[in-house]
Amino acid sequence: MGFHNIQKRRSDYEEIKKRLMLGAAALICALSFSSSASAASYQSGTLGGYSVSGSVYMGSNSASATTTSGTLASLYSRIEYTYYYDNYQTDTVNNYQANGSTSVTASTSAKYVSVISRWAYGTHSVTIGTQSWNASTSTL
Repeated sequence: MGFHNIQKRRSDYEEIKKRLMLGAAALICALSFSSSASAASYQSGTLGGYSVSGSVYMGSNSASATTTSGTLASLYSRIEYTYYYDNYQTDTVNNYQANGSTSVTASTSAKYVSVISRWAYGTHSVTIGTQSWNASTSTL
């Protein structure tokens, strides 16, 4: 084997190494970007001078969405919960509405104990008089 062949192999090796490093860097960037772009599990604001908020929670086999207000108001919460059981995706939805309250929670549970929770999505609404505040929260 001549000197030229050894130098060519080393050059090929360096090129492969460089491409692998670039691929790994691109993968790391893509993964970090996707996790930093996730939706908020908590939203807050003010309505008529009162603080209002919405939050979503997901456990190992249940999920809930809570809407709160700093004063008595018409409140609405909706929860959508997606989980896997036995390789099938299942969605559950529940709503809860209350007038003249400061907090409402809509919750739902998986029909089975051993599931893989995937995501939960909450919808929130507060109405005080003629003013409304709406928000969405997610565990994604």
